[in-house]
Amino acid sequence: MNTLIARCPHCDTSFRVVPDQLRVRNGKVRCGVCHRIFDARAALADAGISLDDDEIAAPRARSASPPVVQRERHEPELGRPSESPWVASDREPRIGDSELHHGSHSTESRRFSASRPDAPLPPALANNGNGGVMRLLFGLGFWIALLVLLAQALYWWRTPLATHIPALRAPFEAVCLSFGCEVGSVRAPQRLAIVSSAVQPDVFGGTADAQRLRLQAVLRNRASHAQPWPTLEVTLTDHADGVVARRAVPPEVYLPAGEQHLPFPAGAEREIHLSLVAHGAPVTGYRLALFFP
Repeated sequence: MNTLIARCPHCDTSFRVVPDQLRVRNGKVRCGVCHRIFDARAALADAGISLDDDEIAAPRARSASPPVVQRERHEPELGRPSESPWVASDREPRIGDSELHHGSHSTESRRFSASRPDAPLPPALANNGNGGVMRLLFGLGFWIALLVLLAQALYWWRTPLATHIPALRAPFEAVCLSFGCEVGSVRAPQRLAIVSSAVQPDVFGGTADAQRLRLQAVLRNRASHAQPWPTLEVTLTDHADGVVARRAVPPEVYLPAGEQHLPFPAGAEREIHLSLVAHGAPVTGYRLALFFP
């Protein structure tokens, strides 16, 4: 069988071919390097090689296994400045057109495989078409998870963010109206203080069994941010420092109606007045404490 050399007109790569291979698709072959289809018979004619019409057209029995085509390429050899021998490569061209339907004929589905078993698969076989879809789904899932994580962080840290960045309080409150949550203020009881206080008998009341007293105190928020109003604990004692009465006074009691839902401003002071009633032993002392329930 005659062995011929066909050169790809697109990438200038040479291959060894035989007439049987040119007869499969009327001389159409696919380059194993650039994967483009060209007419090998025309390439032979350009190289000055001609085949007899009887040799190309004469039918021959196809072998059981597909023929192997070896690609040739130029590799310079020492001592030869302009000419180099043909050297076999591990990648071969494929016969057939990529737009033809595979499986119509057994000869049309044949491809010239590489002689090496570890040769890489052609791009048409290596990429099954699902890689782009999987990357798209993975990217979409990543951004959805990131948004969910961001929403959870904003939900759990809404009170500190609204406290330290007052401009965010209005948007957080607008969102919480739809979801039923509440935007409060950061509590710092250690930054609350009672600047001054006094307990005096109430001159307008009092009986033999009960003492009416008036409490006056000044509260200060020493924190750098606003915080909720604390609960005031009042403990009245006798001469032996025994507890005569104890009462927890919430902000709804010692604040006016219009200020109950407002926070305690940073660095602000507030004077409060309370009326107290004690039964039993005479009150000779008192203790005050601030706390958050």
